[in-house]
Amino acid sequence: MANKDKLKEMLSKRNPLLTTPLADIPREAVKPVDLYKPNLTSKEANLQTSKEVSKQSDKQANTLTSEVEKKQADKVIKKFASYLTSDSIRAIKQIALDTNRKSYEVLQEAVNLYLKEKRK
Repeated sequence: MANKDKLKEMLSKRNPLLTTPLADIPREAVKPVDLYKPNLTSKEANLQTSKEVSKQSDKQANTLTSEVEKKQADKVIKKFASYLTSDSIRAIKQIALDTNRKSYEVLQEAVNLYLKEKRK
């Protein structure tokens, strides 16, 4: 019974409809914001327009990516799910990150190399 009384007391303190000491304090009116028209100060606007896009300087990653894209452009890519160890997945993701490619591109290259060796 004591828990129910304590719970009722706590809820009554939180209820904004009941009279509490905080109910006497007037609340500030909230003004709606137009989401389609950003209200930027001139300084913020200048900062946004003056930012330059960083360009990738790693030529090797670009050439590897373009080779994979050329090969994949000729073939239709289909989704294929499989089970791999967490170490393999981590290694694939790390290689993809290092070479600035998608993980499926790294996996496709590995499968292509494996199949090429098997066919010999």
